[in-house]
Amino acid sequence: MGLDPLRIEGWMSEGELAWLAEQAAGKMTVVEMGSYKGRSAMALLSRMPVGAMLHAVDAWWDDKIYAAFRTNLREHLDAGRVTMHRATTSQAFGSLVGIEAEMVFIDAGHDYDNVVGDIQLARILMPRGGLLCGHDYCDQWPDVPRAVRDVVPGFKVVEGERIWYKEVTAW
Repeated sequence: MGLDPLRIEGWMSEGELAWLAEQAAGKMTVVEMGSYKGRSAMALLSRMPVGAMLHAVDAWWDDKIYAAFRTNLREHLDAGRVTMHRATTSQAFGSLVGIEAEMVFIDAGHDYDNVVGDIQLARILMPRGGLLCGHDYCDQWPDVPRAVRDVVPGFKVVEGERIWYKEVTAW
């Protein structure tokens, strides 16, 4: 169902998309913070079971990018598999509270305060634990690794990629 994620404009490598898809397999509730045109969202949805829900959070400041996301994910939106939250992650907090996510993928604001804030929000959305992960753990975005090192003890990085992650069993 839907487009091949590689056909959607974005910055995630083929390996990163494959890793996300593998991690989303069997997950019923996933929150993606930062969705752009839907490349990573499509990868996540590709392995999520029927009846699962992806909550896509993005400010989509540009109406053309917002329209591209809606076009790229149309089949999943029409099937009720995606809930869009057009807001920054902090603005979307109220509409996200009560969601019990099994996986949260962070790729929104890349400055230190936003990354730390998104990780703190993920903790609220994952009360029983789950997979906490994010993108752009690299020198190009130095605040991302610094924030992750400061607030996610025991995290790992996918070998050869820019994804960081931690299986959380308890907070």
